[in-house]
Amino acid sequence: MRGLLDALDGLEGLEEPKLEQQLAEVGQGVPTSRVSNDDVDFTIVTPRGAFPRDAIAAIDDVIAERVIAREVIELDEGAARVNDAVADGATLGEITKLVQRDARLAENISALARSPAFTGSVGERVSLPYSIMRLGAQGVRGVCLTSSLAKEAMRPGPLLSLRRAVWRECLASALCCQAIAGTDGVSPDDASLLGLMHDFGKIVALLAIEPDVAVDAPPPIPFWTEVAERHHYDAGWVVADAWRLPAAVPTITATHHRPHVGRGLHGVVVRADRVVAAAAKSGWQISADDIVRIPGIKNADEAMAIRIALAKHPYWLTAIK
Repeated sequence: MRGLLDALDGLEGLEEPKLEQQLAEVGQGVPTSRVSNDDVDFTIVTPRGAFPRDAIAAIDDVIAERVIAREVIELDEGAARVNDAVADGATLGEITKLVQRDARLAENISALARSPAFTGSVGERVSLPYSIMRLGAQGVRGVCLTSSLAKEAMRPGPLLSLRRAVWRECLASALCCQAIAGTDGVSPDDASLLGLMHDFGKIVALLAIEPDVAVDAPPPIPFWTEVAERHHYDAGWVVADAWRLPAAVPTITATHHRPHVGRGLHGVVVRADRVVAAAAKSGWQISADDIVRIPGIKNADEAMAIRIALAKHPYWLTAIK
C-alpha cells in the first residue's frame, strides 16, 4: 500500500494542461498485470506514456483486487430483497410487502410514480400499492437499483464531482435506451436497466481507489476520468453479475465498446451513448432536431421519443434520494 500512496502523491503535483497533453497521447495500451480468483479473471491494461508505469500499475492492481473481492459496493438490504424477488418471479403483491419494509425505498417509488416522469403533472397523491402497479415489477426493480446506486454514486469523497457527472449520464442513458428500445423491438425494461448499469463500473472503479486519494488536494480529474474509463467494463461486469441482473446486462456491460452489428440491446446502448454524450456537451439542452442528426438515430419520430424521455431526466435526479 505504501507504493500506491507514494504513486498517488507523485500525481498530485501534475498540472492540468500537462495531464490533458499526456492523456491525449495515450495509445491502445499494453497488458501489465493479471488478477484472478475462482470467479473472475481479467487483464488490466495500462496506457502507454500517460503516467509512470509503477503508479498506474499500483492503482490498477488495487482497483482490480477490491472489485474482485466485491468489497466496493453492495445493494441496500431492501433493494437486494426486491431485486432477488423480481429475479425469482415474485408477484406485485409480494414485491409491495418487501418495499413496505424499507421506508427510503417506499418514498423513492412513491415520489417517482407521482412525478411528471410518470403522471405528466405535479403533486398527484398515489398510494404505494398503486405506485408499484403503475411501475410494474421491472420498473420497481429499476427504481430500487437506481435508489441504491444513487446512494453509492453520491457518497462524500474527493472524486464526488466526477462520480456525480457519471451518475447523471447513467440516468440519462437509462431513459434514452428505454425510448430507443420502443422503436427497436427489444425489451424497454432490459434496455433501461442496461442503460443505467453499463457505465456504472466507472463509479465502482473510482470508489475502489478513492480511499487512497488525498482529500486535501484537488484530484487531477483527467487522470481519474481515464482510470474510470479503463476499468469500467470489468468493474461493471462484476457488479451486474453479482446482482443477478438479466444475462444481457453483464454481458453487454463488459463488451459495449467492442465492434458490434448495431442491432438488439448492444446497438441500443451504442446509440444512446451518442445521444447522452451530445446532451451532456450541450449542457443538457438538446432538441429533437439536434438528436435526429446524431449517427444511428433512425428518424424524427425516434428523435422526438428520445427528447421526451430526456425531459424526465430532472425528475429522476430529484425523486431518487
